[in-house]
Amino acid sequence: MKVLFAIAILFIIETQVFAQTPGTINKNVRSANLLNQLSSYGGSLGQAYLTLPSSEKSQTIGDVYLDARWSQSSLLLFDNETLINDYLTRYDIQNNEFEFRLKGGVKVLSGVKVKNIVWIDSLTKQSRVMNNALEYTASVTPFDGFFEVLQEGNIQLLKKVYLEILRPNFSPALNVGSKDTKIIKKSEYFYAINNKLNQIKKKASLDAIQQYDSSIDVESLIKKERINLNKESDLRRLFLIVNSKK
Repeated sequence: MKVLFAIAILFIIETQVFAQTPGTINKNVRSANLLNQLSSYGGSLGQAYLTLPSSEKSQTIGDVYLDARWSQSSLLLFDNETLINDYLTRYDIQNNEFEFRLKGGVKVLSGVKVKNIVWIDSLTKQSRVMNNALEYTASVTPFDGFFEVLQEGNIQLLKKVYLEILRPNFSPALNVGSKDTKIIKKSEYFYAINNKLNQIKKKASLDAIQQYDSSIDVESLIKKERINLNKESDLRRLFLIVNSKK
């Protein structure tokens, strides 16, 4: 069937060639030569281009660390409340592990063994505190990893950083998309009353504060202080005020 179709096409082309001027004939000859060359690819024009190799190399963009820099730290372990001081560490979010930079190389400690950690940010020189998620209770699925304490007090403000990993979506057939793996860090905010977690999403999610202390009018505070619940700096300010009232 394919042979009959090809003969019919050839007949039509020959008919058109004889009916055209010499200049047009030369153009058709060049077109025919191009088609012959493309036929050596074993497919159509589009198929020929789709088989061209890409020079792009895949890579991983981003990292799995809460902070990729090494910082001086102090870790309190669950086991007999052992204290590990004055080591340069960083926290691997994906594997829930602490890495220690030692003279002999990098050593790793599982995060499930660590109750909390205080470290001095190597850039800002400010102390940062993280508590193990095992120290808190949640109304839904328990959390793993660590919460960073943004505001201390009877009502703690906490931040949970998690990773969103975008896998390569490159399509060889269409030669579009990305060959790279992208690691994006995202944050969720919580507050804890008596170690019970409440996630901050909207005004209604702060009702537990009102129940804990009826003298605190959270909604009025948010309005008065022009608090944006999606901004970390505003949340810090809100919980600083809330804890000062207790």
